[in-house]
Amino acid sequence: MKKNTKLIFALLFVVFFSNIFAGLKGKTYTVTITGSVTNKPVTFTVYIPENYDTSTDRYPVVCHLHGVGGTYAGNQIVTVPSSLELAISSGLAGPMIIIFPDGYDDSSWADSYDGAIMPETNIIKEIIPYVDNTYRTINSSDKRFVTGFSMGGFGAAKFITKYPDYFRAAVIYDGALLSWNELKTKVSSTKMFNLNENYFNNFSPWFNLRINAAILKSKISVRQTVGAMQGQNINFRDSLVTYNITHEYVETTCDHNLNCLIEQGGQDNWKFITACMTNTSDILQYKEKRLSVHPNPAFDFIHVSGYYGKARIYNIFGQTYWEGIISENGKIDISSLTSGLYFLQTNNKVGKFLKE
Repeated sequence: MKKNTKLIFALLFVVFFSNIFAGLKGKTYTVTITGSVTNKPVTFTVYIPENYDTSTDRYPVVCHLHGVGGTYAGNQIVTVPSSLELAISSGLAGPMIIIFPDGYDDSSWADSYDGAIMPETNIIKEIIPYVDNTYRTINSSDKRFVTGFSMGGFGAAKFITKYPDYFRAAVIYDGALLSWNELKTKVSSTKMFNLNENYFNNFSPWFNLRINAAILKSKISVRQTVGAMQGQNINFRDSLVTYNITHEYVETTCDHNLNCLIEQGGQDNWKFITACMTNTSDILQYKEKRLSVHPNPAFDFIHVSGYYGKARIYNIFGQTYWEGIISENGKIDISSLTSGLYFLQTNNKVGKFLKE
């Protein structure tokens, strides 16, 4: 009877996740490469957005890191893209490529002292170069982001503080932001760091925040969405304040659960990422300079009220899709644009619209 119960549960599990995957507009792929540094197989999942195959657009990249016990193919490869697609449909974000590396169960996203597992090297020296060379990414640090849950939150904090030339911002979902004194009692400390604090410091967000503070305050931003692990996250927030790092801190009613954290904070996190990748203040301050653009959402045409003259339409990444003169009737043909969020800029005003 127990075997039958387990079989039924397994079948229900497969059906449940198959239905979720069917709901994604984008696509996910499992990719295995031979690491150019480690010379070992490196496996990860890639999500590409809707219309990728039929467009020539380039996209920002988000690297999402799983928690202890996770893999490159866990539930996050569904929930994270689903959250992004909801943000796109709500006009809060544009399409992005998401990569899901393997943290080898319980690595703290560090390279082990004996070189047996190398998730940091995998990401920085093998996966990111491969993705940039294989997919139509915007190969620029200000269009690359790192997010993570629990152990992955520790990893996201590590990567953003250690590699500000690789990542623009980090989103930490209830990060397990352990200090050395907290981590050294874990079994993984022996496996990964050989109980050596100096070796651990190479991968510690606390250590890297301190030694790189001068450059970090001018280059990065951090957002924390916090559930059960308030103590560690409050301490990290206070350290960000001490070093004058741009940050946002939000507490939720969630336990230590990624699905809940995404449900309560995911949309604001995509909005945060979108604002970080914008080199101007258009997204954050567009309401102060707003044009009247209608209908909104639009399909074939938009109409602009209150202005005629030179203008341009661009996406959230600053890429120009149309430049021309708005006539007195204010009508602009947008039928050739792909679905997403766009901005209409005149000489001194910015309007926003969603293309269906």
